[in-house]
Order: sequence, then C-alpha cells, then structure tokens
Amino acid sequence: MAAIEDIFANGSRWLRAGFHLHSGADKEFRYDGDDNYYYSSYVDALETAGIHIGLIANHNKFDPDEWLANGQDHINPFLTAIFAGKTPDQYENKNDRSSFNLIETIRKLEGYHKDFFLIFAHVDERSGLWNELDGGRLKEIGKTEYFRRRSLAFQKMQDP
Repeated sequence: MAAIEDIFANGSRWLRAGFHLHSGADKEFRYDGDDNYYYSSYVDALETAGIHIGLIANHNKFDPDEWLANGQDHINPFLTAIFAGKTPDQYENKNDRSSFNLIETIRKLEGYHKDFFLIFAHVDERSGLWNELDGGRLKEIGKTEYFRRRSLAFQKMQDP
C-alpha cells in the first residue's frame, strides 16, 4: 500500500472507502481462514480491493473505549432503551428496527456526552434511508442540527 505522504502528495484526493465492513463479532460476517491471520488477511483483502479507508460497522455491536471507560458501560443501556422489549439476539443479528425514530436516536446518543458519528448503510434499498424518508421528510430531517453535525457518510448509493 502507498505511504500516506504519496497518497496525499498533492493535497486532498478521492479515496475508495468501505464504510460497512464487519468483524468476526458480527454473525453476518464469515471468515474461513486461519484465525491467527484474521487481521492481516482482512487488511490484505482491503488492499487488493483498492480500499484505503475502512470502517467496521457491526450491526448494533460496539467496542469504543470512550463509551466503556472506567468500567462504565454506556453502550448496553443505550441498546436496551433503543430496542425496548427486544433481546440482543433480535437486534444484533436481524437488523431489527429500533423503538426510536432517527432524531430521537441521535438525541439519546447526544445525552451521553460522548463522541459518535453516523454512517447510513444500504440507503438505496427498499427499507433504506432514501425510501423511508421519501416525500420531503429527508429534507426536513436534514435541517436538524443533530443530524447535520453527526452524519458522516451514506453507503451503497447508486447513481440515479
């Protein structure tokens, strides 16, 4: 892989990125290779595909240090609230819908006073962001400061 200095030798540059990668913690991901080479095989596959930026986006499974600092778990109380009445097996492995709408979810996350960002996956699919918020609702939500500040990327968008 090229060194960072070479990639950005002329300033900014378009890079191919994967914003919806999975790790072994996600049951939707399968790795059949030697566990001792899991990470190196993963990185090699990304490099072969020309992907310079990768983000692990396991479905409703988290491991960020800031959210787990000093023995305090902020993640599981959030998941319990957002998926009220559902078990982890339901919301971790079936891409189940949460009990909150998008803005309520962002506000709930904001209440933890921790850093986070949003990457919307599968936005073009039948139950994706574009279709679910059709008819001007996306434009309305786009005016919300919470949404604008925390939205980082939209994944799997197709040209119209």
